[in-house]
Amino acid sequence: MTNPLTSLDELIWQQFEKVTVAANKRLGWNKYDLARIADSTAAMFFSGVGVYHTLRGVHDSSVTSSIRLGGGILITSLGYLIYNSKKQKNKRWEEEEIKEIIETGAVKQPKMYMHRPVMLTWPGYFIYRSIDHLTHRNSKISEGSFSLSTIQYNTLAGFTLLSMGLYFLSDLSADYFRSQLMTPPSTKKSIWKAVTDYVTKPSYKAAPQPVESGVKYQTIDDYISH
Repeated sequence: MTNPLTSLDELIWQQFEKVTVAANKRLGWNKYDLARIADSTAAMFFSGVGVYHTLRGVHDSSVTSSIRLGGGILITSLGYLIYNSKKQKNKRWEEEEIKEIIETGAVKQPKMYMHRPVMLTWPGYFIYRSIDHLTHRNSKISEGSFSLSTIQYNTLAGFTLLSMGLYFLSDLSADYFRSQLMTPPSTKKSIWKAVTDYVTKPSYKAAPQPVESGVKYQTIDDYISH
């Protein structure tokens, strides 16, 4: 019997597959290009948590203000270290997977996991809590924050929690992208180039395109059927 969490993970994986296929067809990007974007976004939001903690430390009137200030600076710095670490790992994993495909001629089969759907509860929780603060439904101010008004406190707390939720969401998205099927190397476009081509396309008659050769992107269903 299939585990319900594994089935849910596959369903979520298939939604990321649609994005991966579209990015490959329109931009020539592979799964690691998308993972890099998600990792960069995750690092940005992680640093955002540090920025808001730093602001809390600046405005905190309690003895913990210096701890908050130091912690905020540390968290902000960790955001950059996380980005650098993931950038190097993505480069290494991409090279290893391409090498494996060349040596074996086979695409690495994706695996489904029970823990990923459970992890999605974290961004949901933090984003829900952030809405509580940003809509001022939470009117309590924590002890030691007397120099802040209720609106100021809730705004800082709300954006801190929102950044934390979006960090978890981006980090998990990067993991889903990395678990997609690998595509063969192709000429890559920037988003700006793709948008420009789309806008200017109706203004001229496209020349006949040569027939493509080589391996195209396969979905998981294509992969299994072979």
